[in-house]
Amino acid sequence: MKWLFFIIVLINAAFFGWAHMIKHNAAQVNDHVYAPPVSTSIRLLSEPANSEEKAAMVKAKQQSQEMEASLKKALTVAEANANDRSMLCPQLEVEKNADDAQITHALTKLKWKYSDKQVMGKRPKFWLYIEAPDTHAKAREIVNALHERSIDSFIITRGEMKNRISLGLYSSQEGADEARKRIESKLRYKLNIYRHLRTVSLHQINIEQPISDEDLEKLLSQFDLTKMMIKIEKNPC
Repeated sequence: MKWLFFIIVLINAAFFGWAHMIKHNAAQVNDHVYAPPVSTSIRLLSEPANSEEKAAMVKAKQQSQEMEASLKKALTVAEANANDRSMLCPQLEVEKNADDAQITHALTKLKWKYSDKQVMGKRPKFWLYIEAPDTHAKAREIVNALHERSIDSFIITRGEMKNRISLGLYSSQEGADEARKRIESKLRYKLNIYRHLRTVSLHQINIEQPISDEDLEKLLSQFDLTKMMIKIEKNPC
């Protein structure tokens, strides 16, 4: 029986040895080996590139230069557009013929292109008046007192200002205020100012060439804007 036992032990030892050898070989076979494909050439950095690689490098450089040129062109166009937006083609509106003549004369001297036409539009007016007295006789008495001091006035007989005493219609708030102070210093009556819109004929002057904001200021500096009823629109070209 002893020799049978030794035979079994030897068989087991031989089996385990064979199994270990097979596993070790399989692990070696499954190890990944990293290498370039067979068709890929390997060269050092110091070695010159072949013709295909040179062509690819030249093409990439050309594309880079074209992109840079396109970017510069886009920036130039954007800058030009920004400059165009900063230029003005103003529109000036005045009510008086004398003001229109002053402006067009200055534009002609500057040799600027412009157009001048008449349009209808609403402008604020400032009515200087005295509140309606209790009776018409009292109103007539006030008008006579004003006439004695060479102050034009009349009794309004219709509309929303009916029975009030008018002392004139002014084109500006400043003008109406000055007249009010002057008349109140001579009389004991309190004067009021009524602002309303009136449809009037206007001269519309369009400057038809691009000018800068500084050019517009130089043009306007030639006129006394405190005495000129002028509306200015700084329209972009």
